Amino acid sequence: MNGIRKLLLYVTALAFVAFALPGNAAPQKRFSLTMSMSTTTTATFNNLSNGNSYINSMNLTTPLPVTHVEVQANLITGTTSVSPNCTTAQPCAAGTTILISNISGVAPGTSGTLTLSVLAPADQNACSTQYTWSAMAFTGNAGNSGGGTSFLTPSGSTTATSTTSLACVLQFLTQPANAQVGTTITSVVKDPGGAPVKVQASIGGSAAMSFTGPITLTQSPATGTLSGASVNATAGTSTFNSLSLDTLGTYTLTATATGFTSATSNSFRIFAGVLDCSEPFPTNIINPGNVAPDQPGYAFGNRNGWNKDGVTDGACVPVLYTFTNNILASSDPLLSNTVNLSWDTQSQVNAAFQYTVNWQPIAVDSPTTGWSTSPRPQVAWLDTSGNLATGTTPSGNIAWIPGLACVSSNLPVPYGTLAADLGTTVDANNQSTITINNVKPVVYPDPDGNTYLVPAAGSPDIPAVPFPIVIAGGTFAQQSTLTERMTAIAMVGSPVPNGNNFNITYQVRRGTVTEGSPTAQGVSTIESHGTGLSVMSTPLPIIPNNATVFKAPYKVNTQAQMCIAKHGFTSFTIDANGNTQVMYTSTIFDIGDGWVLGR
Repeated sequence: MNGIRKLLLYVTALAFVAFALPGNAAPQKRFSLTMSMSTTTTATFNNLSNGNSYINSMNLTTPLPVTHVEVQANLITGTTSVSPNCTTAQPCAAGTTILISNISGVAPGTSGTLTLSVLAPADQNACSTQYTWSAMAFTGNAGNSGGGTSFLTPSGSTTATSTTSLACVLQFLTQPANAQVGTTITSVVKDPGGAPVKVQASIGGSAAMSFTGPITLTQSPATGTLSGASVNATAGTSTFNSLSLDTLGTYTLTATATGFTSATSNSFRIFAGVLDCSEPFPTNIINPGNVAPDQPGYAFGNRNGWNKDGVTDGACVPVLYTFTNNILASSDPLLSNTVNLSWDTQSQVNAAFQYTVNWQPIAVDSPTTGWSTSPRPQVAWLDTSGNLATGTTPSGNIAWIPGLACVSSNLPVPYGTLAADLGTTVDANNQSTITINNVKPVVYPDPDGNTYLVPAAGSPDIPAVPFPIVIAGGTFAQQSTLTERMTAIAMVGSPVPNGNNFNITYQVRRGTVTEGSPTAQGVSTIESHGTGLSVMSTPLPIIPNNATVFKAPYKVNTQAQMCIAKHGFTSFTIDANGNTQVMYTSTIFDIGDGWVLGR
């Protein structure tokens, strides 16, 4: 009998130990609450359960008046409700318990959030006050009455708390936009009369209505002078109506005010001027040293009358730009003998420019040859990371490549207009057929009275095949920043008279290496094009298939954004040793925000 009793006691003990092992512990419904108060207040319910218990409803008791309680989007079901409904017209008072019911469920090991707007006290003293929030979570879908059970906190309470303080911060209500040097910086690009930059002091996400102290802006980098940068707040908001910078560059603004966390703006650029289609660069910008035309350092140029996608006249948008002439900058070897054109591509990305520059003179190769080997200009429109080289200095991060000869001596002009919609379909040879309407005839004799046999008088003003064309893409109704380059390879039939002009049909090749292959660009180069869009010429060449010379980040077999239209020397003088010196002059077509190095 004693043996049987001992065996039963042993089995009972084993059962108790097995029940007590961690792997067989009873599931625990646990949760916690985390509060974050900034411009928006967020309540996070963390499901800490070790079983499969979902949080299907919860409540939150607020220590401050609140409005606009929003449930995390993926928790919302067709019957989710927030009660009471806290609105601007009827805020929920401090101490209100808000029930969120019928959510899709917060799984164990995950979190669900509520966002809400706090009606914080306008007094700055509220910034140092601590506020305690409390919450409960339930397995049932309707809180205490939902037929489920309450989750417990890690300490075993049914109510979780979280203590926070109000966020007293500054925020930019309107951001600074690109502007011309010395003019008012507003939130509208190149518009001194646009909506001004505004900064608000807020407490818990609401305007600090009682705050009337100054909000001050400082620029980074700290170059130049920022004017109009300190303004007393009205109802917590400072409006900067006379903000300006006197130095070119790319900047951010930092807003500061006593008792508030600072805020930093988006970046923006200060440019030298504004240029419309067909306008020349002002002499004081492109040739600031007032150098004579036959001297090193002289430069001149203009914006083209057409953008490369065909926009002109009323559709042409004046653009902010900076031309930096560093040809004679002898004190800095990285700057010396360089020029840079940059413009605000946010306004009009496809603007086209040309400029001619006289480089520093160089000696001929040797007294025995008496001749010069032409220095090939280097160009760059990207930095080594593959970003636009806009606004940077010509240091180690500029990705220089040898300049390429333009395929035409003219900036983009329209040959005519597209006669019919052109889709993306091509044949097995990557070819389509297009008709160009309203091609103008060549007018002879020329302005000097000369006549020529080739081309014949009255022939269409268009090159012999093959030649590249560019057509805007993306939308049919208007010109677009998207373009497609294609090659006219054969005329179909003969030009058809159309009044004083001609309509001409061409077989065109699309999307191959010759046009800048889709493989090299990583995107399709075949776009849809609408009736009436301009069929444009282009002087831009394709980057040769030589990755050793044309290194990354540039991509071979894609269209270059800069090219050299003219390059040659003029005899200049002799140096102190009696060696002949020559001065090289280059004309650059720039449709890419680029740098040029004349050595």
